[in-house]
Amino acid sequence: MVPRDVSRCVELTREHTPLGSRYGAAIEDLGYALLETLRQGTSLVYVCEEIGPTGAVILGASIGAFVREDFVRDLKAPPHFWIGAELVRRIRKGNSPILSDKEIREANSCVGLTSVVWQSAVRLDVPGGPERAHQSNLTFFGGMRGFRLNEVLAQMESVEHAENVAATGGLVFNPASGRHEKFPEPITADWVGRPHVAGLNRESAETQLGSWAASMFRYQPPRIGFTESQQRLLMAALQGGSNEELAEQLGVSAFAVKRTWRAIYDRASDQIPELVADPAPDSRPRRGKEKKGRLLAYVNEHPEELRPVTRKFRLNTATT
Repeated sequence: MVPRDVSRCVELTREHTPLGSRYGAAIEDLGYALLETLRQGTSLVYVCEEIGPTGAVILGASIGAFVREDFVRDLKAPPHFWIGAELVRRIRKGNSPILSDKEIREANSCVGLTSVVWQSAVRLDVPGGPERAHQSNLTFFGGMRGFRLNEVLAQMESVEHAENVAATGGLVFNPASGRHEKFPEPITADWVGRPHVAGLNRESAETQLGSWAASMFRYQPPRIGFTESQQRLLMAALQGGSNEELAEQLGVSAFAVKRTWRAIYDRASDQIPELVADPAPDSRPRRGKEKKGRLLAYVNEHPEELRPVTRKFRLNTATT
């Protein structure tokens, strides 16, 4: 999501049943809250688009945030509230529970993070809507891979949504026991229509081994320890593009991109020499392509290398 997408996403949310009604009067401040969230750059905010001959059409938005523990405590304590509406209200009052960049770096380097799903709404009334919703969810939750997650919390938007989450290993938080437990059987529209807390934490994930939901909690510390500027270039490069295109996308010079690539290779060579070893000394162009390809394949499979950590944590990585 970029700022120009916000107004359309607010319209889609307003039209979405039952999501729009959950916001109540807070829907009027949703645009403000989204712009503030984008400005901070600290959340997982995606749009689902259909690319056609006349351009891109936004079909929905998936929004998540890393939040403070006091918000998590409030969310789990009855009476429950709707996550999206409460986030909007608190952001509007200047009391945002969303972690700053610095707080995310520190928590991801040490104690771990809690993520809440603000909303995950994609239009289903268009051809292929359910499949697009599935792909949107995969992209959204893929964005959480590589973080040191303690807990992921969400609220279901339909019976079908709840059944899918239950089938993939998700659970429901029971405030009476203080634990994540199985979904009610059967899952009814009445239950989905009341504020509730679904999700998983690291402890309950161990009871769901092999499930898709539990896989979000797999974590290993980064081995290479890239700097922030190196991470930005690598994340952009995963989407493809020449050095000139990457420079334009990142707002830097082509020379700066080349210099950053050299630093990336030097750092990777120090930690995992075989990753960027020259495979074909007789062919410089092929050698460079193969080296970049191996490096990008590695960071794609090891997203922890692209997640924010403190400088101290990164330096410790480089010396172990």
